Amino acid sequence: MTNRKESKAVLRDWLYKLPVTHAATVNLKSTHRTPEAVQQVTRRLLFKFNERIWGRNTWKRGTGGKQLSVLPIIHAEKDVDDSHIHFAFFGFPENLTEQQIQNRFYSAAKHTDGVQFVWQERNSADSKSRLAVDFERADSGGAWMNYITRKLSGSNDENILYQHMHISSST
Repeated sequence: MTNRKESKAVLRDWLYKLPVTHAATVNLKSTHRTPEAVQQVTRRLLFKFNERIWGRNTWKRGTGGKQLSVLPIIHAEKDVDDSHIHFAFFGFPENLTEQQIQNRFYSAAKHTDGVQFVWQERNSADSKSRLAVDFERADSGGAWMNYITRKLSGSNDENILYQHMHISSST
C-alpha cells in the first residue's frame, strides 16, 4: 500500500503527462466563493465553453457528444480575498483558430454568473479596468502545470475539482 505522499507523486506525474494546450484563470465574485458556488460556476462555465466550441447540437447539453478535456483546480486562500479557478485544456477541434478559441472562452466567462470578468482599479484617477479572466496557449515547458499544481503536496488535493475533470479516453 502506498502512502499519501507517494500517491501525490503518482498523481502529479500523471498530470504532467497530459497534452495541455491552453491555460485559463477565472477570478470569482465574492458572492461565489463557497465550495457549492465554486462547483456551480465551474459547471456552468465548462458547459457554456463546450457549447461554444462544439456547437449546441454536437455538445448535446452535456449528455453526450464531444467535450474538451479539462483539469480544473481551485485556488482559494483563507486569508486572501482572491479565490480563482485555473483550467488546463486540450482536445480542441483543429478547424478553430487561436483567436476563435480565445473569443469563445471569454464569451463563456463573461456570460457565466459568478465570474469576476473585470477588475476596477480603485487607486486610479481615471478608474481603469482590467480583465480578471485570462486564456492563452499553455507553455510547452510545463511551467503552467507547475504553477497550478503547486499546492498538490502533503495531504491536500481537495483543490482539484474532480467532478468537473474530463480527460478524453484517447489520452
